[in-house]
Amino acid sequence: MQRLSSSMARSNSQEAYKIAVETHTARVASGSPLLFVWDMVTTDASFEALKFVLDAARPPLKECVEFEKTYNGFSRHLSFAPRQRRTPTVVNIFEGVY
Repeated sequence: MQRLSSSMARSNSQEAYKIAVETHTARVASGSPLLFVWDMVTTDASFEALKFVLDAARPPLKECVEFEKTYNGFSRHLSFAPRQRRTPTVVNIFEGVY
């Protein structure tokens, strides 16, 4: 992740893409959990341009019946679900300063 984030910081999209593919392919080959999915698009691209994020069953991943089980709980389709609100936590921001 360090290599990926530093290549993105340098605005080197080709290097970031290469590192992301290497990372993804290695994790799939070793059966390790996936950390992310991505699409490289321009800032003015539409949401529909995020093809891999919207449907993760693209190479190097495989389309399979038990996608989530195969890829360690990683959802094939991007989805949003409402969650219960968290209970507010009282924090004293000055407590750790002094």
